Amino acid sequence: MPRLPILVFATLLPVAIEAGEVPLNRALNQEFYAVAPWDDGQAEVARYAVEAIVAADLTTQTLVLVTKPETLNAEFYAVADFPFQEKPLRPALRQSSFATLSSPTEPQHVATMLFVDLEAPQNALRLVTTTSSWSGITAKDFLLWEPRAPMRFSSFHDGAGTGERLLNLPDEALLEEQLPVVLRALAFEDGLQVRLTVANPQANDRVAAVQSSPAQARVEKQDGAWAVLLEAQDGRTIRFEFSAEFPYVLQAMDHSDGRRGVLTDVERRAYWMPAP
Repeated sequence: MPRLPILVFATLLPVAIEAGEVPLNRALNQEFYAVAPWDDGQAEVARYAVEAIVAADLTTQTLVLVTKPETLNAEFYAVADFPFQEKPLRPALRQSSFATLSSPTEPQHVATMLFVDLEAPQNALRLVTTTSSWSGITAKDFLLWEPRAPMRFSSFHDGAGTGERLLNLPDEALLEEQLPVVLRALAFEDGLQVRLTVANPQANDRVAAVQSSPAQARVEKQDGAWAVLLEAQDGRTIRFEFSAEFPYVLQAMDHSDGRRGVLTDVERRAYWMPAP
């Protein structure tokens, strides 16, 4: 695969509450996922070419993001099956990701399933992650709808095994895996500054403590696209680039941990396709 272009970080302001900053819930278009094209019953399928660091190796990766409104059975926070009668229902947005990392020493497959509130995408409802490699398999299930949200896990790593931990995240905290869904729903405006809180990444094979960090995001109009530049107090820096027009498809991402990706194609299609 040709080497991906390196996305250059713009200089960011220090993370602090400054004049002109707004909290995340005031910066979002809360109806973003409730209007066309999201109401057509189809899924947005976006494919990316990605580079990442795995076991000290620079790896190439293919990533697919599938984004679609769903109706959840709120008893289990799983996609509800027909018939819906007497089931407690909740509208949600689902984003599933499927990544394959090609590495000579540690090839990996990483999958996630994220549910967020359809009308308030800053409110995560559930996150499931699985990571499989030659070394083993780790699965994590974040039950975020519960008042004291637990993480259930099963890991091949010594000292982890199978168990459950309470997350104790601030109510306003976003998952890092949630950022693509939330940031594309911003009411984009050049110079907009947003304060937010972001948890450390969870789409990996470690069962580490889930922590969060205050962060600042700044929106800039650059080369016909919307760039969102995010800096967290824990040292993470992430640059997202979204298309200039609604529905603001994620075009590129560059993370200070070495991950970066570029959109290769995007389509809207029926989620279940009949066999040819």
